[in-house]
Amino acid sequence: MIELFDVHEHFKEPVLRGVSLSVPAKGIYALIGPGAAGKSILFKIIAGLVTPERGSVRVNGEDVTGRDLNAIDGLGKPQSLELGVHRPEELVAESLKVTAEMVA
Repeated sequence: MIELFDVHEHFKEPVLRGVSLSVPAKGIYALIGPGAAGKSILFKIIAGLVTPERGSVRVNGEDVTGRDLNAIDGLGKPQSLELGVHRPEELVAESLKVTAEMVA
């Protein structure tokens, strides 16, 4: 399980303000939002590439805030897949179907 508690980060202005969430260990999940909403920085914080200004990240109950997840034994290796929607007429359902077929 991945858990974030009260995570804050900013660049020129606040990007993440008090983000808390729990993601169960098994499943396929998506984080959807507009450009510059903080999705990429959130993933960088989870991966340990960026240390949040405030808050913490836990994986399977262990505080991993600011630690590179690849360097921590016993956590398993997270997998990710990004699929961009390049045509405005492309439906979200179609994108999800293609993604599901790619990971099956």
